[in-house]
Amino acid sequence: MKKILLILVMGILITGCENETTYTLKWNTKLDSEITTDILLMELSKDNEIIKNNAINNIQYGNEYNYKADNMTEKCKIHITWSYQGSSTGMWVKQVFYLKEGENTEIILDVNTIRGTTEP
Repeated sequence: MKKILLILVMGILITGCENETTYTLKWNTKLDSEITTDILLMELSKDNEIIKNNAINNIQYGNEYNYKADNMTEKCKIHITWSYQGSSTGMWVKQVFYLKEGENTEIILDVNTIRGTTEP
């Protein structure tokens, strides 16, 4: 009984010491207040399968969003949609963000971020 309890406690301690893979999105783009910007963060596996999506509606300048990546996630792709007076335009960020396992990966989107209509 003591051995079983010891094994269980050791398992908890080992998993409790693992570092989480996280990422932070920083939006550093100022736009006209009438333009609504929505972000879709796609977490993908090494096989390019979508693991999960995180949506941010009406993102504002200077906002930061922190996410814990799924264990299967290796990289992120980002789609941006701008809406203005009933019409909208969508574009992809032309970079794939590879996450650093056990660390936080910082993703900064600003006016210098390259965008395009095709998925990276």
